[in-house]
Amino acid sequence: MKFLIFSDFHYEPPRFLCSGVEGIKLMQRRAEEEGCDFIMQAGDFCHSAKDVPELLAAYNGFHIPSYHVLGNHDAEFTPYEETLALYGMSNEYYYFDVGGYRVIV
Repeated sequence: MKFLIFSDFHYEPPRFLCSGVEGIKLMQRRAEEEGCDFIMQAGDFCHSAKDVPELLAAYNGFHIPSYHVLGNHDAEFTPYEETLALYGMSNEYYYFDVGGYRVIV
């Protein structure tokens, strides 16, 4: 099993400047090059998921499965239940299977 994991992206323009969609695409290209089975953001992806549809579309719509972990800032400006829905999470705790392993979030 091979995966790319990152955390603390903190996308919230204009307050925090980061590479946004370009940064996500760079990580996705690296995951492709390395033959990763999945990508996981380990919290604090963005501060208001409802305000960044382009970022969520780029991450959630990638052909390599891409998973979310909720961080302490992810539901800062978007209600918790709405953040879960926008992240495509049915619950904050879940699991998935890959390569004969069970990954528990």
